[in-house]
Amino acid sequence: MSLMKKHSAKHLSTKEQQWKGASWKTLASISFAIISGIVKVLSKGLLPEVTPLSVYQIIFVENLIALIITVMIQGKPSTNIFKTKFRHLQIIRVLFASSGIIIWYMAICLIPITQAIALSFIGPVITIIGAHFFLKEKLSHARIISIVLSIVGSFVIIRPDLILVEKSKMLSTGILFLLPIISTIFFSGSKIIARKLAIKGETAIKMTIYIFIALVPLSFVPAIINWEPISIQHMPLLITIGLLAAASQWMTATSYTYAHINFLTPFSFIRLIIGTIIGWWIFDENLNIQFIAGSALIVVSIIILTYKK
Repeated sequence: MSLMKKHSAKHLSTKEQQWKGASWKTLASISFAIISGIVKVLSKGLLPEVTPLSVYQIIFVENLIALIITVMIQGKPSTNIFKTKFRHLQIIRVLFASSGIIIWYMAICLIPITQAIALSFIGPVITIIGAHFFLKEKLSHARIISIVLSIVGSFVIIRPDLILVEKSKMLSTGILFLLPIISTIFFSGSKIIARKLAIKGETAIKMTIYIFIALVPLSFVPAIINWEPISIQHMPLLITIGLLAAASQWMTATSYTYAHINFLTPFSFIRLIIGTIIGWWIFDENLNIQFIAGSALIVVSIIILTYKK
């Protein structure tokens, strides 16, 4: 029997259910931030006397380990792993996620990665609009204020405007700037379909398995092209990010079984706060007034949701 129980999507309008979803989303955001920190350690050669690994290689091994862990946790014969009542939606979701990943790889190869991240900043807005129209999620005044504050807070931390106004980069980018935007649209579609699957009763573990089945082959080719020898010293961290990847994807899927996408949006920005703290603590990166102000806005956005009647 699976160790991860099926979560019900019923009574999502209750405050208790919404906050269960927020708790899972927060834990997922923290996990994603830790993964990013470990990837930086492995890719920048920060382990003593160990060859750095390529980011593509790390992503592939992470996804492979996560898939193996998820299948093991499923605890059922292999013939049952792919069984689902919603195969068409699962396939569409995987296609959306896969397209987003492929286009994102193209984007970071063809334009500066800082610029790609800045352009992907519109992702939460696209997701919220899509959830409103396709899932009929209602936006109360409190939620709108909370979402706007969290987006502004993340904007203050990242400052994508400063990246995009660098004329020397923009002139060399041309129409390629559309790539991260298109990638973001596909990722948003994948999230909306995941929420739709949760409403229909699909289990979080099943959604997690399907997404890793797509990610493993997609990340294989760029990993092989950029492959570096893996030593025994790499393995503890690689296994750790594999475990965290499996957990974070499952927690994200679980959050959709409890709460609306627009309610969960502010909690996804916690990843920025944790990631910046990790950068300061582990990598001696500076904490500035932008981070403090942006973090404060994100916290205020969550407080508004807390006191919403």
